[in-house]
Amino acid sequence: MADPNQYPPTLEHHDHRHALQRVGLIAALLAMAAGLVSYQPHSASTQLPQQPGPDGWLLQGDLRYRLGRALGDLESHLNGRLSVDPEDVVQSGIACYERAALRSESPDARAGLRLAVIYARRGNADEALKLLGKLVQNDEARGDLYLAVSAVYDTRSVDRKALLQAAEVLKGYGGWPSLLAQADLFRRLGVIGQAKSLEAEATSAANDSAGLLLLVGLAYGLLLLVGAALLIRYVLRWLLRPPAPRSTLPWPQVTWSSVDAAELGAVLLCAMALARVTILELSRRVHIAGDGSWAAALPALLSYLFICGLAAAYIGWRMHQGEPEPWEALGVRSAPGILRSLATGLGAYGMMLASLAALALMLGGSWAKMLFGAAMVQDLPSGPQLFVRFAIACVLAPAAEEIIFRGFIYAGLRRSFNPILALPISAAIFGIAHLNLALGGMATVAVMGIMLALVYERTHSLWPGIVAHGLHNLLAFLLLVAAGL
Repeated sequence: MADPNQYPPTLEHHDHRHALQRVGLIAALLAMAAGLVSYQPHSASTQLPQQPGPDGWLLQGDLRYRLGRALGDLESHLNGRLSVDPEDVVQSGIACYERAALRSESPDARAGLRLAVIYARRGNADEALKLLGKLVQNDEARGDLYLAVSAVYDTRSVDRKALLQAAEVLKGYGGWPSLLAQADLFRRLGVIGQAKSLEAEATSAANDSAGLLLLVGLAYGLLLLVGAALLIRYVLRWLLRPPAPRSTLPWPQVTWSSVDAAELGAVLLCAMALARVTILELSRRVHIAGDGSWAAALPALLSYLFICGLAAAYIGWRMHQGEPEPWEALGVRSAPGILRSLATGLGAYGMMLASLAALALMLGGSWAKMLFGAAMVQDLPSGPQLFVRFAIACVLAPAAEEIIFRGFIYAGLRRSFNPILALPISAAIFGIAHLNLALGGMATVAVMGIMLALVYERTHSLWPGIVAHGLHNLLAFLLLVAAGL
């Protein structure tokens, strides 16, 4: 428990009855959030877009399939064999598409389109046409696209006019599956130059995707090596020479309590669930969720700004009005210095990657995949939605979430409890707050929350955590870009 001489009494301004009322309010908010999360719009099966499943098979398929194609092109140019068989990488990508497109519940239409084009180009046109027929029924909003692709690969049809109409439809859709289908269409029409040009464009995009993926992989690898070295250093130093007692910075006194921290967590969960329901309802009523326009992208940004604004209002309300330096109390201080904050954030993120890798090796199997797979990157936005994702994940989230979850929630818990209790509680709140992720993603976020709170505990500044948080989100965003090229 906290030292009463160091911190003000937790319930200094609240009697026991008031505290019980607030605990009841927290329970009610959590129950409301749980009810909202379980909400599903009526008659949404044909109007809402087919989204990738929570396991991220679509994204994994894109990364693997396009990397395999790029490796195959590289192997042909080198006139030699690579240590990695490109066909094995391609097949692993196809398997991911099949997991997403052929599952019985919520099949992914975008994965189905990719799979149909791949089947047809590999000589299995009958399976491709069957799959495209199912897509026409399940995803009526893009039925013209699936019918156009069917016209390309239905060898029983030789109607040149129908093929030209299909070409016009395909031009209106972006993405490499459309490019490959157009190349095959012009090849059927005998326009070989245009077919080769489209094929080269798709190949160039695949090479760009593989190059960016390689850079991201190198960044992860370097961070992992640095983190492993730091982790081994700390463990050896602790084993060989236990650290002598040393003076540490006193934990900053704050005017809010663990009850305030729990209440803000409940408010956030309820607000996020409400925002999710609102977006689903708007999607059902206005039918804009599946297009690539700003009308489809802005609701996510506005809902995030609403949640952050609500959190800011609550924090301002619960902080003592006589707080002389509110930003200092929330941890927005430059104690370590800019360069040291940057180095501390990079090192801490590397240590988190090393810890996750060690944990994955110890657990093995599905647990390893759950913790260290593509848990944080699960959907594949494009156009304005990609821009909004960058604005939220790489600009707003690192600062806003560190202030909310470490600066206020962890500090409030730390006022009442020692780090052994405050760390896992704050990390659990941080993980649960990412309701859009699957179980593996939430577990990874919780581990990251422990790391970020440890950094805050050690430095008493949010800047290193903001660096680590921003780096994590930036690398995940670059994976999205690599998959969408």
